[in-house]
Amino acid sequence: MRLGKKLKLMREKKGMTLRELSKLSKVSISHISDIENGRNDPSITVLGRICAALDTSVGVFMMGVDLYEC
Repeated sequence: MRLGKKLKLMREKKGMTLRELSKLSKVSISHISDIENGRNDPSITVLGRICAALDTSVGVFMMGVDLYEC
């Protein structure tokens, strides 16, 4: 599963809107949307901020971890 799809599933599983994730991660809504829709890849710094906001690790997005187990 691609990173953007994992990100969207994790965000939705946590009941978070794009706006909420943007505010917590300090990443623009449009950038998060672009990542989720496969139009852009995040830098490690951006991915780290998103993961912190989602209270998860970067490894969840980099490895073949089943999101339903997180």
